[in-house]
Amino acid sequence: MTLRKRIALILSGLVVFVLAGPVIIFIAQGYSFDFQTNRLVSSGTLVIKTEPRGAEVKIKGQAALKTPLTKRFVQPGDYFVEISKDDYFPWQKRFSILPSQVTFLPKQNASIALFRKSPSEIRNQQSINGIYSSANSIFYLSDSGHQIYRLGFGLENPVSVASTTTAFNGAEIINSRMQVDRIEFLLSSHGTLWFVSGAQAKPFPSLAHADFGHGRETVLGINARSNLVEVGSATSTVLAKDVLSFSKAGNDLYFISRLASGESVLYYQRSNNGAKTMTLIPEFNSAKIIVSPQNQIYVLLDTNLYEVNPVRELEVAPPLGKDGFSNEVNQNLTKIRSGVNDAYWDEAGDLLAYGNEHEFWIYNPLSSASNQLLVRSTTAIASPVYHQSTGYAFWIEGQEIKAIEVDGSGQPNVYTLLRVTDPKKIIVNDLGNTLAVLDGQTLHLFQIR
Repeated sequence: MTLRKRIALILSGLVVFVLAGPVIIFIAQGYSFDFQTNRLVSSGTLVIKTEPRGAEVKIKGQAALKTPLTKRFVQPGDYFVEISKDDYFPWQKRFSILPSQVTFLPKQNASIALFRKSPSEIRNQQSINGIYSSANSIFYLSDSGHQIYRLGFGLENPVSVASTTTAFNGAEIINSRMQVDRIEFLLSSHGTLWFVSGAQAKPFPSLAHADFGHGRETVLGINARSNLVEVGSATSTVLAKDVLSFSKAGNDLYFISRLASGESVLYYQRSNNGAKTMTLIPEFNSAKIIVSPQNQIYVLLDTNLYEVNPVRELEVAPPLGKDGFSNEVNQNLTKIRSGVNDAYWDEAGDLLAYGNEHEFWIYNPLSSASNQLLVRSTTAIASPVYHQSTGYAFWIEGQEIKAIEVDGSGQPNVYTLLRVTDPKKIIVNDLGNTLAVLDGQTLHLFQIR
C-alpha cells in the first residue's frame, strides 16, 4: 500500500470517528433517534418481571422478548403492554416511558402475579363448620367437635392440635395463641366462650369481647357487671369498671369506659401501671378498638371509623358540645369514613383494612394515597382479603371468587378465579399461590398461581 493510500485511509477513519463519535457517545448516554421528528431524544428503560417467568410481552401489539425483560433505548411516550402465558389469565396495562428514567412493571423489586385460568385442586376436607387462619395454617373442628386440627397449604395431612372430652358442635374458633409447647384457642359456642388447649376445655359463659390474658391459661373479657376482668384457673381480677369495649396489644390495654356523667373516655394502660386518659369518645351504641403493632389506634363507633391522633393525656375530661364532641375530641379523633361495618389491622400488609358488604378499603397513614378503595360492587361481597406480596385483593361475590389488582393508576386487572356452590370464607396463604375456600361444609385448597 502506498503512502498516499495510507494517509487517505487514516484521514477517512478520522472523519468517520469525528462524525460517529458523538452519536456513539449519545447512544451510550441513553439517547435514541426519533425518525418522526428526525432528532436525538433521551430514551428510557422498561423492566418487566412476572411470576411465573417466561411470559410473552407485547408492546403496542408487537411481540417482544420473554420475561424477565429489560428493554433499553425506549423512546418516551405512552404505551400499552399485554402479557400472556399459556393457561394463565392475561395481564395488560397502559404506562408511560419518561426520558432518562427506568419504568418498572408492576413496580421496582416486584413481579407481576399471573393467575391460572383453571386452578388445580390440591385437596379437600369434608364436614367442616368453620375455618380460622393463623401462622400460615388453617384450623378447624372435627365432625364430633372434640378435636381441633391444623392443616397446611400443601399436601400434608391434617394434624390434631387439641383433643378434649367436650364436644363443641357448631362452635367457631375466634382466636389462637402459640405457646412453647402447645396452641391455645378461644371458641364461641352457642353464646358460651371456651378456652381450649391440649386436653383442657374451660367455659367462660359471661365474658364478652374476649381475648387472651397476660398470663398462661388466662382470658380477658367484659363480665355481666361491665367490668374488664382477667380470669385464670383460680383467680379473677378486675382491671377496670364500666367498660364498653377493649383491645389488647402486647401487655398494653386500650379500653373505653363510661364516666358517671355519662361521657365515654378512651384509656390506655401500660403493663399494670395505671390507666391514662387519651380522649373523649362521642356517643355510640357499639364500639371496636383496633391497635397496630406500632400503637396506631383506631376506633369503630357504630358505623363511623376514626383514627386516634397522638395526643397529650387529658387531666380533666372537658364537657361535650352540642354536636357530641368537645374541642379535645375534634383534635384527637380524625374520621376516616362512615358506613363501615368492620375493620381490622392487617399484619401482613401493615395497614388498616375495613369495609361493608359492598366496599373494601385499605388505610395506610404513611402512604401518599392513604385511603384506597379496592372493591366496590352492587352485589354483596364477603370475606375480603388483601394480599400485599401479590398486590391483589380477593373476595367472594355471589358464587364467584374474584381477585383485583391493587393499582394506584386506576386501571386494575380483575379476574374471576373460581365458581363454587356455597362459598362461606376464603383464605390466601403467605406466598399467594394457594387459595382455601370453605364451600358449604367442604374445605377446598386450590393452586391459583
